[in-house]
Amino acid sequence: MSGAIRMTTERKRVSRRKRIQHIAKVCTPRLNGVVPCQRLLDRLRQCPDHTLTWIHGPAGAGKTILAASFSRGHGRRGLWYHVDAGDEDPGTFFHYMNLALQRVFPRRRLALPAYGPEYGPNLPGFARNYFRSLYALFTDPAVIVLDGLEAIGGEAALHVCLAQAVAELPAGIRLVVTSRDPPPTILGGVTGSGRIQLVDWNDLKLSQEECRALLVSKGLEPLPPALLQSIHELTEGWLAALSLIGDGLVRGTIDPAHLEDPPLERVFDFFAGEIFVPMPPHHQHLLLCTADLPFVTPRMARQLSGDPDAHRILDGLSKRQLLVSQRRDQRQPLYRYHTLFRRFLSNRAAETFTNAERRALQLQTARLLEAEDCPVEAAELYIHIQAWEALRDLIHGKAGALLGEGRSTTLLRWLQALPRDMRDRDPRLAHWEGICLTNSAVPTAALPRLECAYRLQVGARRWHAAAAVLATALEAVIHESRDLTQLDPWLQRLATLEENGGPGLIRDCDGNAACSILLALAFRKPEHARLAAWRERVQDVQHGAESPLLRAYAAHNLQVQSLWSGDIKTAARLVESQQALIREGRRDAAAKAPLRTIFLHIGEAVYGFLDARAEDCRQAVADGLACAENSGITMWNQHLHGFAAASALAQGKPQEAHEHLEQMTEVLSSQRHFDIALYHMLKVWYLLDHHDAQRARPHAEAGLEVAERLGAAIPRFMAHYQMAQVAHEEGLPKEAQAHLQIACNLARRWHNPMLRFMCHLSQAQFGQAAGDPAATWAALRQAMSLGRRHDYLNTWCWRPRIMAELCAEALRQDIETLYVQSLVRRRAIIPQSAPYDIPHWPWPVRIYTMGRFGLTVEDQTPPFGRKTPRKALLLLKLLIALGGRGVSQARVMDILWPQTEGDLSAKSLSVLLVRLRKLLGQPRILESGTGHLTLDPRLCWVDVWAFERALPGEDCPDAEAVARLEYALPLYQGPFLGEDEEPWFLAMRQRLHYRFLAGVERLGELLEKSGRWEEAGRWYLHGIETDPYHARFCQRHVCTLLHRGLRDEAAQAYRNHHQRLATQGIRLTPSFTDLTESVANT
Repeated sequence: MSGAIRMTTERKRVSRRKRIQHIAKVCTPRLNGVVPCQRLLDRLRQCPDHTLTWIHGPAGAGKTILAASFSRGHGRRGLWYHVDAGDEDPGTFFHYMNLALQRVFPRRRLALPAYGPEYGPNLPGFARNYFRSLYALFTDPAVIVLDGLEAIGGEAALHVCLAQAVAELPAGIRLVVTSRDPPPTILGGVTGSGRIQLVDWNDLKLSQEECRALLVSKGLEPLPPALLQSIHELTEGWLAALSLIGDGLVRGTIDPAHLEDPPLERVFDFFAGEIFVPMPPHHQHLLLCTADLPFVTPRMARQLSGDPDAHRILDGLSKRQLLVSQRRDQRQPLYRYHTLFRRFLSNRAAETFTNAERRALQLQTARLLEAEDCPVEAAELYIHIQAWEALRDLIHGKAGALLGEGRSTTLLRWLQALPRDMRDRDPRLAHWEGICLTNSAVPTAALPRLECAYRLQVGARRWHAAAAVLATALEAVIHESRDLTQLDPWLQRLATLEENGGPGLIRDCDGNAACSILLALAFRKPEHARLAAWRERVQDVQHGAESPLLRAYAAHNLQVQSLWSGDIKTAARLVESQQALIREGRRDAAAKAPLRTIFLHIGEAVYGFLDARAEDCRQAVADGLACAENSGITMWNQHLHGFAAASALAQGKPQEAHEHLEQMTEVLSSQRHFDIALYHMLKVWYLLDHHDAQRARPHAEAGLEVAERLGAAIPRFMAHYQMAQVAHEEGLPKEAQAHLQIACNLARRWHNPMLRFMCHLSQAQFGQAAGDPAATWAALRQAMSLGRRHDYLNTWCWRPRIMAELCAEALRQDIETLYVQSLVRRRAIIPQSAPYDIPHWPWPVRIYTMGRFGLTVEDQTPPFGRKTPRKALLLLKLLIALGGRGVSQARVMDILWPQTEGDLSAKSLSVLLVRLRKLLGQPRILESGTGHLTLDPRLCWVDVWAFERALPGEDCPDAEAVARLEYALPLYQGPFLGEDEEPWFLAMRQRLHYRFLAGVERLGELLEKSGRWEEAGRWYLHGIETDPYHARFCQRHVCTLLHRGLRDEAAQAYRNHHQRLATQGIRLTPSFTDLTESVANT
């Protein structure tokens, strides 16, 4: 994870001084009186915008002249880019393209993506977004020229970039490419689409009339027709040869009689010689001395040739169009020899100078290029002449800048050109080579070079430098995500460094290195004794580093370590810290620090998942994927999709999870074991949620195999944990316990409370399934205690159905009741059946209808504002009165809108349902499908339902019946919706009244049966309060007093009951009369 990001940080540390711009590469050539071919110019101008014009033909065919003439004469803003071999490195191409743009927009601060090795796996994506940003800079029509594309190989990465540049061409932009080769196959789609204009060698050949115009422009007039025909037949319209012949004929250095002597393939060298030989010796000397320069300034020419007239000589050649083109910036003119002429001069120099003189001149040339801040050109010349010490010194001076610019491919080419023994003796060279290889397709290929660098630094007792090498090795292993056991030898070396480096090693360790070391320890050795010390060092980097982006990187690694250690609260604070630091470090983080921004969104997604913030997780994933799409860094998309799928599964949304899992299937063909393990584990989770353990097992076994090979701490735990879950679902308790025990041992060894929380939950789940309440309750106590202390709301492999069962059991046993209630509320846990038997269950909605109407949502009375929603409340009352389940919508409409036509009443009901759902705060609480309405009894507690559910049946044992009645009867606080007079409530009101009285009578009898006379008497009085004329209650109340020996109280009660019953003409039963006589005789 940190291997690529290290280079982003390196890039930010590169000096901000303005580098010398390479005018030869980014300036349009000056034409100096060249007469362009009007036929070809007209053809180019007739082509529509957003088109690629591909001009190809042999050297000297006039390709560059045509492109420059079109660019300068088009009346548009133009960007010129000369391609050379160094552009095979994408980092070099994008670096110089930025310089070219800066010349086009000198007063604007450009916010273009900066290329780095993190883009390597998806170069087309980066190029696509780069050119989108580039084109967006041009508000007016423009021409962009890539000159000399043949300089790069046929399979060069620049062709991939070019394909994206063409695909993104907007209206108003013309892209022109010159090359000796036809378009590469990667542009085949464009070739067939009509968006490409081809100008080939046959088109570039000058006609006889165009040949005549060119020769006349050079002063050859009059021009005999026979001579014109001879010249045209000899050159076949080849511009370079025509230019030389014209100049030679004008100056008399070429005899018209010998025009037919050389064959066509040697025409150029022959006529170049004819031009070169008559030149004054000091002119020849200047040209030969500067033959190895890719471009020439007057100052460079003077230094190499010693000729004070260098400027005048070069200017004269340019004006005569003798294969010398001129470019100019504000400081000085700059000249470039034609490719064929430069080859001619190089061959002449080899013939003219001795080998020693030639090498000394080339060495002087390379050093001059280096002094002019042209390291690429200097390095190529050093390599050509095998000046290894000079190349080594150049690398020492430029390696940091090249890495910072994302040009590790260029640096690696230089390094590997050096003799192996030189690289093996220099620790910095070996380290830089390792860094470059870390950014390659196989990062661990860097390890042998890093071994060498580490050995040399330790041998020199440079402990901090050795620590930096070690950190690079850790980055390489982590970045590859294939086998983290390769971290082990390096972490053992870390102990050696700590011992030899003393306390200052950690305290003064480079910030990037400290971040990498902390991440490696978190992934592989979370129990490491020095992890806390390294974490403290990274905290210092987070708070004290100069670069906001480095501080953000430190915060990211701290967050990863916190999440992997189960410290969710700290991880939350670190997410906020990263957000602030990213904002501080740039105005547009997605453009300037996309990898850090993607890591931030991954961190937000992981935290959103673990803290059960499903919407936050969903948004973080969307933002991360958008940043990946815009930047082209897509290698972390698997993590984003993975945690989106995890969040959806934990929320009970399998279809959403499935969509993200489908996006992850391509990972199975990769070599990143971390991503492969993540996919298999998510697939297991998904299939277990679908009760398909048989299909889950192959994924669980594959996940375990990959996790063991990967060697990362958390995936190993998760793999065994899920194997336990699969075995449990398959009815294999021994296998399930074996895997769960391994997981528990790892969690204890790593001192990870979240992993222990998960283990205890599974132990409770297994105990519950085995019918072992003691084991279940013990595991629940440990799990919920950990959950309360750390405020855990989610875990990997969270299964809503199982968690509902475990929470219900914890509340039944009064285990961490407040935490479990909070967990149920915040996770919106819905049990399989209505939990009316659990007194502590935290219902989202409570509705009171007996004695009074009351409504609470999340234990709060809804604020109705200025206007009470009477109609919505009336609908709610009506639903309960009609039973609350399967209530006909037609019946509801008939009651509420008896005088309204069907369509209008249906519309009114639809609006009312929306209002009621909003009032209840639970969209799922009210189902309205198939023409019926149902209040979900799992989400809504209604006193009527609780009352009726609690009443015991006829065959209920006495003790249970007493308990159920003692819970149910207090719920009856009076008549059902007693304040409402609507006739629809009467049936429910009477039924409940009757059931309450029957319940009081049965409870009184049961209490009498068990000799609990005082309690029985209280319940009879409660029944008399509800129905004062219930003779049976009056009789039994007096009896309870008599059985307690309270005869005076019994007599008084009798008189009171007698008088009250008599007023209603209620006849006393014989048994009650006998009781009366007994009391009277007392």
